[in-house]
Amino acid sequence: MAEQRVVITGMGIVACNGVDVPSFWDALQAGRQGIGPITLIDPANHGTKFAGQVPLDNLALAGGDRKIQRRKDRFVLLALKAAAEAVAMTGLPKGADGKVAWQDPFRVATIIGAGIGGLATIEEEHKTLLERGPSRVSPMLVPKMIVDSSAGDVSIVYGAKGPNYSIVTACATATHCIGAAFHHIRHGQCDAAICGGAEAPITHLGMAGFNSIGALSKRNDDPATASRPFDKDRDGFVIAEGAGILVLESLAHAQARGATILGAIGAVLLKRGSTTFSLRTLLQSPLIIVGGSLYVLSMGIYLLVLRSVPLSIAYPVTSTSYLWILLLSHYHLKEPVSRWQWIGVSLIIAGITLLALG
Repeated sequence: MAEQRVVITGMGIVACNGVDVPSFWDALQAGRQGIGPITLIDPANHGTKFAGQVPLDNLALAGGDRKIQRRKDRFVLLALKAAAEAVAMTGLPKGADGKVAWQDPFRVATIIGAGIGGLATIEEEHKTLLERGPSRVSPMLVPKMIVDSSAGDVSIVYGAKGPNYSIVTACATATHCIGAAFHHIRHGQCDAAICGGAEAPITHLGMAGFNSIGALSKRNDDPATASRPFDKDRDGFVIAEGAGILVLESLAHAQARGATILGAIGAVLLKRGSTTFSLRTLLQSPLIIVGGSLYVLSMGIYLLVLRSVPLSIAYPVTSTSYLWILLLSHYHLKEPVSRWQWIGVSLIIAGITLLALG
């Protein structure tokens, strides 16, 4: 089968400075940050007392459904909310059962990653184990804590019955999930995919773990300026939670149903370890994302994210938000923006959403 062109037809985001695409984009344009005092837990005993929290509790993320709230960890609820926006944006029709009426649901992949998974659930049930004994541990522990619960739950909600899994590759997790979805479509294995990442790391264990290795900023007197990744006076990153989801389709599939195409992915190159591409070579591609691995996509906007590549190539950037800045710029402006216009912006106002980064 000939290689298929891959396009983006839906996107959704839940972040500390915007709980959907329009509000997130407005926050970026206005420079409105979402970093503030931690309220999800009592931070009194922690060295860091601020983070990038999504301004919605679990019940709100669950759409007011208490059953869903009880049965899903927060990272899954974040993924479900972002997926709802992304799928709605595609304009895909729904069947009588309320699920998306895919042309062939067995050719729709769901690939959504997380680095940690249900950390809050693990903490809660471990406490139950110690205080009340093994018999009182919830039977929902395993389905709530495992990383691939996000992909499983999203696929169930939207009736996607194709390849379904999660990839865990530290801060490149969501990017790898999008890359894997791209390849499923590119090589004719799938017609569409729901992909991305979600993370909810603002828990006692999460905060303590990152603080114990000196990774988090302790600028408690000025949280709004604590995230300064390129500053000589930086003292650590700002932890945050959130989710970002894309819907990808083959160009033929999208055109056949008259979909609005938001962007296109030209290629995904996976390169482990040291990379010797020159900046000139990289900039010859319509769009570049480097993060954990090297990614080259075609959307008319350049973005360089440094992870395991030489310092001479680009700026060091690690945040899910960059992918969304890039897509939103394409979606709203309909023209390329300056290559460096948004470098560093999302880290400063949205923090680092840890291992579900893209």
